[in-house]
Amino acid sequence: MKVLLTGANGFIAQNLSVRLTELQDFEVVSFSKQSLEQDLTQLVADIDAVVHLAGVNSPPLP
Repeated sequence: MKVLLTGANGFIAQNLSVRLTELQDFEVVSFSKQSLEQDLTQLVADIDAVVHLAGVNSPPLP
């Protein structure tokens, strides 16, 4: 199973990625702030599941 992880550089996503790669039937594809948004369409075309872990964890400073 090919899994796309959004927020791939976050704490939870990094730990989930490690665990999934330990399992034989999983391939992890990462997407983070550094990834290009236009690449997302092509990435999801070949994905079996998406785990959306991206988010804002602190408000912007005034």
